[in-house]
Amino acid sequence: MPQPSDSKKFLGYQKWRDESENQKLKTSSCIATWTDVCGFGNLLQKNNWDLNKLQDERIVHLLNEVYTIAGRVFLPNVAPLPSDRIIVLNDEIAKTVDLEYKSYLNGYVFLFFIRDTIINHHILL
Repeated sequence: MPQPSDSKKFLGYQKWRDESENQKLKTSSCIATWTDVCGFGNLLQKNNWDLNKLQDERIVHLLNEVYTIAGRVFLPNVAPLPSDRIIVLNDEIAKTVDLEYKSYLNGYVFLFFIRDTIINHHILL
C-alpha cells in the first residue's frame, strides 16, 4: 500500500530539504514583488485573532478580496515558460517570477505582468 512518504510531492520536498541542508540549492534570477495590506495587523490584534470576531466584522471577507485581487497567477506554469509563484502570509502576498528560461518569455506578456502588478497595487491602495 502506498504511503504518503512515497508521493511525488513528498519526495520533491525531501530533495529540496536535503539540498538545502547541504547548501546545494540551485539559485536563479527572478523578479519579486511583495504586497502588504497596511493596517491588517492592527485589526487582527484588536480582535485577539478571534476568527468569529474577524468574520462578524467582515475582515475575513475583506482579506479574501485582497487575495482575489493580488494573489492570482498572471503567468501560469507552462514549462519551460517563466511562471509566477505566490505565497500568502496573513495580509501579505509575495510573488516571484523565475527567469531561468527568460529566453522563452514574450516581452508583451512580461509587460502585462508588470502592468497588472502595478494596477493591483493601486486597486489595493
